[in-house]
Amino acid sequence: MTGPHNEATDDVVEAAEVEVVKAELLDDEMAEPLPFDVPEDPVEANEVLTAALRQSLAQEAEFLDRWQRSAADFDNLRKRSLREQQQVRSVAAERVVGAMLPTLDSFQAALDLPAETENEKKLLAGMEATYLQLMDVLSREGLAPILGVGAPFDPAIHDAVTHLGDSETLVVVGELRRGYRLNDKVLRAALVAVGPATDEDSE
Repeated sequence: MTGPHNEATDDVVEAAEVEVVKAELLDDEMAEPLPFDVPEDPVEANEVLTAALRQSLAQEAEFLDRWQRSAADFDNLRKRSLREQQQVRSVAAERVVGAMLPTLDSFQAALDLPAETENEKKLLAGMEATYLQLMDVLSREGLAPILGVGAPFDPAIHDAVTHLGDSETLVVVGELRRGYRLNDKVLRAALVAVGPATDEDSE
C-alpha cells in the first residue's frame, strides 16, 4: 500500500507544480502569453515545454547567424567604400599633379639659365624660392623626382632617347626631362640619355 500511495502522491505533486507554473505565467502581467497550450499531464507538459525551448534556441541561433552575416556584409561594404574613396583621391591627385608637371619643367628650364646681371640674379632667386615652395607642397602629396644622371638605367622609370655607346651595364648620362613618382607610382618616366657605366659609376 505504501508504494502505490507514494506514486499517487508524486503525480499529485507534479500536477500541482505544473499548475503553479501555469498560474505564475498567467499572473505575470509583464509576461507575454505563451503561443501554445500547456497540457495538464506533467509528462506531456514537459515534452511540450522542452520542444518549445529547443525551437526557441534554434530560432535564436538563426537570428545570431543572420546578425553575424549582416555585420560581416556591413564591414565588407565599409572597407570597399574606403578603398573606392582612396582610389578617387589617388586619381584626383594624379590628375592635378600631372597637370602641374609642365609648370615644373618651365621652372627648371628658367633656373638652368645663367644670371648675368644683378637683376637677373634677384629674379632667379625669387623664382627658385617659389619653385622650392611649390615642390614642398607637392612632395607632401607624394611627389618625388626620379633619379637622373648617375643612376643605373631602369626602363621602368627611364625613357632612353639617346644611347651613347653599347654596354651591358648602362647608366643615365644626361637628363632631357625630369621624371616623377607619385606615391611610389611612376607618374612620368624621365627622358634620358644613357651610356656605359664607368668605374666611378660602379663605385
